[in-house]
Amino acid sequence: MFVTRFVNNFSLNLNYTLSRLVGTFSGLANPDEAVGGVGRNSPGVNRYFDQPFVGFTAAGNVDRGLLPLDRTHVFKASGTYNFDWWKNKNSSTDLSFFTTLQSGTPETTFVTTYGQIVIPLTKRGDLGRTEMFSQTDLNLTQRYRFGRDNRFSMAFDFNVLNVFNENNVIQHNTQYDGIDWNFEYTDVSPNIVDAVNILTTRGIIDRIRATQGTPQSNPGNFNAGYLYPQFFQAPRAIRFDFRFIF
Repeated sequence: MFVTRFVNNFSLNLNYTLSRLVGTFSGLANPDEAVGGVGRNSPGVNRYFDQPFVGFTAAGNVDRGLLPLDRTHVFKASGTYNFDWWKNKNSSTDLSFFTTLQSGTPETTFVTTYGQIVIPLTKRGDLGRTEMFSQTDLNLTQRYRFGRDNRFSMAFDFNVLNVFNENNVIQHNTQYDGIDWNFEYTDVSPNIVDAVNILTTRGIIDRIRATQGTPQSNPGNFNAGYLYPQFFQAPRAIRFDFRFIF
């Protein structure tokens, strides 16, 4: 981290974070369940412990790997320049920016199993990562102070989010099977206990692939949107606001 105080009306903050997020459990929220592109974000309301096979992949391996919120490299920069307008203590203008550059997030192929519960097909991160995310925001604030001891002030703000109107893909469709298709335990055994033992030991991936086929051989079961971009970075946005501070 590099931080400066105001020097000649300018300040700068540079920050770099190196991290890894590995495991089998993302926490109270579950980004694996991409409901509306944001995952299941109600605390404790997820599928992690609904069935004994959750925590395993369809290949029969332990579901451990890079979790979907991992961003290995994150760089942030922000700075502010203050125009004091000929040392006028009643009026000032601040021009500031904020830039972020960060690694894409790991993406994993999922399949639906008993009870519409999704699990990884082979292993976490089998699809690599989304593209690097980058965005720059700008802010211009005009402030005017008045009253005894300048105790009151009015501020006019002009914000531009995503100045360069970048359009990074932030999520692909990673669901392997069709939206209305569910791999029930009867596909491998009429007994759920036996089916779970099969899934957690040798896996059911071959059975899934035989049933699912490909877009050409079995278009009804295969998800035609698999691997297509699903969600994008928000476009440029411009905002104006007024504040009265007392």
